[in-house]
Amino acid sequence: MVTNTNRRKNQAAHQSTNSRSSLRRLFGRWAQLNLFSMQQIIMVTSFIIIISLAEGHNQDSIYTAWSHSYGTEYNESPVSIRKHPRTGYIIAGKQWGPNRSTDVWISKIDSNGIEEWYNTTDFNGSETLSDVELLSNNSMLLTGKIDSKVWIAKVDSAGDSIWSNLYFESDWSNQGKDIEVISNSSILIAGTKHDSVLLINIDSNGTILWQYTYSFFEHSYAEGIAVDKLPDGRIVIGANIIDMISDYQTKRPAIYFIDSSGLFLDLEIFENDVIVNPLVDIEVVAAGNILLLGWTHTGPNYEDAYLMLIDTSGVELWTNFYGSWNLEGVSDLNIDNNGNYLVCGYTKGFGIPNNRDFWAFKCDSNGNVIWNYVSGSSEIENGKSIISIDRENYLLTGYLSSYDTLGSQIIVQKLSETELGTYDWDVGPHKAELYQNHPNPFNPITTIQYDLPQRSDVQITIYDLVGREVTTLLSETQDAGVKSIQWNATNIPSGMYFYQIRAGEFVQIRKMVVLK
Repeated sequence: MVTNTNRRKNQAAHQSTNSRSSLRRLFGRWAQLNLFSMQQIIMVTSFIIIISLAEGHNQDSIYTAWSHSYGTEYNESPVSIRKHPRTGYIIAGKQWGPNRSTDVWISKIDSNGIEEWYNTTDFNGSETLSDVELLSNNSMLLTGKIDSKVWIAKVDSAGDSIWSNLYFESDWSNQGKDIEVISNSSILIAGTKHDSVLLINIDSNGTILWQYTYSFFEHSYAEGIAVDKLPDGRIVIGANIIDMISDYQTKRPAIYFIDSSGLFLDLEIFENDVIVNPLVDIEVVAAGNILLLGWTHTGPNYEDAYLMLIDTSGVELWTNFYGSWNLEGVSDLNIDNNGNYLVCGYTKGFGIPNNRDFWAFKCDSNGNVIWNYVSGSSEIENGKSIISIDRENYLLTGYLSSYDTLGSQIIVQKLSETELGTYDWDVGPHKAELYQNHPNPFNPITTIQYDLPQRSDVQITIYDLVGREVTTLLSETQDAGVKSIQWNATNIPSGMYFYQIRAGEFVQIRKMVVLK
């Protein structure tokens, strides 16, 4: 039996193939990285922060229009955010209960980030949610696994279960990973069955129309990651080819070409000299080309993101790398309304070293960075999904996890290319919030925006890296509203600083960088 908790607020083929050498050698990649220039290195006390700029390009600015958190007394983490067919947005993710079992979390927010309802559903097992897609009738398809079985479910517009099916119950290591909706009666699910790539075609009731697995005996196993459809009707599956070499597990990104009935056509494996190089996501872009997102692992202290564009035959057109001196991870790839590429994940290098912060960037169709966004605190942040709202605004969702309590909550931030974004002035702020300063890094003036839901005694203080007070920007009583204040750091040396707001019982701190 499926149980729901609903809260509302405010109303196939087996064949081997020769692999093609594609990914460039990553060692010595300092001269190749596309996200930063070595001239942007600044020293801050005992560590280095690399401020990212696309080589040969000026970056546009990106601002935080608003940021909201969601969750309960339990732990929640998002998997994806999607635009609702009518109004607002759907967040889908996982909730860990008191016994550490996982349930599905679905919530709906309006255009200002105000939560309208949330729903937690137990599908009689410990669910691992991998993907969610909305159908035209406002219902939603979910996929993942329950107890190592491929799990696919359909829920209505309020997140309540319509049906839930388990597949391949006699096998192990099975999981659905990605959904591609061809029509309401034809839906593709890519994933893994035992040691092979899995592709399932189901109808809207979950009935399997056809299924295939694709395996290659000279490799240990393969995992399906993402699925998409080319303009000519062929299906492409992004996968990782996995082998054990000595004590190391290698992962090579690959693309399977499948015909419209599920029959295997071709496989391209992209060789490289890196021990681990897993694929995270794929998208079919302009002219039917295929964009691959992944991350590289070249050692204990180096992980970078990469984007690779290939044509409809699997030939590499370009590969670019993105990262800092430290560790970065990526989770999601999307295409905005202008055909640009959106990526999100986390960084340990652009913010406080060894502390995970939200990281997102936008590239043009050649992989050149248009803007780079970092937002974080003294806790752990990780971006999981990013979408485009319109030509200048974006939604980024992820989780914030506390070092002290080990609890986590869902965060959604609206990013805007228009300064201070947009705001519903008739509604006003619903909660106290301190936003990321902009611009950041800056020299010498930056703006700090914050929301006050009620009249409060407000104090804003700047601290240096070791916690010494640099200045108090503001100490006064203010009425409710959207507020902002500027800091002029003309006489302040380059480095990392923290700014803290105290408004009644509300306290929040963020970091910023002075770069001269």
